[in-house]
Amino acid sequence: MLISFKTKYRFQKKQRLKAVFLLIALLCLILIFSGNAFKLFEKYFVNDHREVLTYIKKTERYNTDSIEIVDSIRLNLYRTYQGEYSNEVKMAREDLQQVINHTVALTPPHSFEHHKNLLITVLQQRMLILTTYNQTKKTYVFDKLKMSVNELSQMQDKERKELLKALKKEGIHYKQLGDGSIRYWYKSHSAKTVNGGM
Repeated sequence: MLISFKTKYRFQKKQRLKAVFLLIALLCLILIFSGNAFKLFEKYFVNDHREVLTYIKKTERYNTDSIEIVDSIRLNLYRTYQGEYSNEVKMAREDLQQVINHTVALTPPHSFEHHKNLLITVLQQRMLILTTYNQTKKTYVFDKLKMSVNELSQMQDKERKELLKALKKEGIHYKQLGDGSIRYWYKSHSAKTVNGGM
């Protein structure tokens, strides 16, 4: 029986396609069942920014804690007597110093080193404001307090701008909201919000 050249060529072509398809299917199965697929997915889609996101989460918590400490003292400026207020300020200063120490101990990703320094400056300015609150309670002179709050506002603006710059450098998408908070998201994770504050 004679097989024509065209028929033989078609048959060989189909055989090669089947072999290539089987080889690809086999490689896919090996990849899926070996666990490497999950590791690759994890590396490229989930954990790519883990260090950055851990840093942001911690600094946001420290920032929020420091705002709450200062706000609690500010709210009691007219509610308590001087002696009691001085004790509250002393305890608040100790709490804020712990927050500053935790922030100093952080090891930021390379893109966030300047942000960390600015955040520490903001926290130290909040410490100064605590002292100023105590002096204001004694003297009722608000000029120094107003000046300290204005300086804090400027420092916070710088810190937020640096955070945005670092997020951009890391390739993390973000949007600054009208209330001053920053909403960011990346790859397969849901959006997060970083709040602004006093």
